[in-house]
Amino acid sequence: MIEFKTCSNCLECKPLEAFWLDNSNARDGRQPWCIACHEAYYLEHREHLLEVGRQWQAENAERMKEWNRSYYVENAEKIRRSESARYYANREEVIARRSAARAEHYNSPEAKAKREEEDRKREASAALKSTPEAQEKRRQELNAYNRDYHAANREAIRAKKKLYNEANKEKIAERRRLARLAKIAAEKGTEGTDGGN
Repeated sequence: MIEFKTCSNCLECKPLEAFWLDNSNARDGRQPWCIACHEAYYLEHREHLLEVGRQWQAENAERMKEWNRSYYVENAEKIRRSESARYYANREEVIARRSAARAEHYNSPEAKAKREEEDRKREASAALKSTPEAQEKRRQELNAYNRDYHAANREAIRAKKKLYNEANKEKIAERRRLARLAKIAAEKGTEGTDGGN
């Protein structure tokens, strides 16, 4: 059986489906105005309603942020499922829209200028680093940095080494054993070449 309701604005009797749901204490759980009246009112007062909404959001920015954050935390799985379903339902359109936006951004004057500036910096940096003087200067800077760091953090470095050594005794012993064997092999190899002379 189809239930009917009279719109309190246009006074027409319409099926309940012609009224939006109402979360307040309405007896029938529907808005008093029909959807058509709501839409007509919105179109007539659109600019004013948008301005009121913007003003309220500006005045309640922190409250909105907190509400959005808590809503997302409480409904994360539901939101993920909904976004995933929407993506797969409109996959081709989403991919096309993203590609167009990416291409538009890539070809924008700002993005081109940024890429050109980065290229110039990269080329200048590579040219500087390639000279022997620049390489020597960089090596000295790194050495100075390492000396300063070790001087400032001597105790922390010692403590860290001690912890590492205690946790990796077998690994360290194996490494030392292999180093000794390599040294012995190298000495035997040089002896063999000396004996041939």
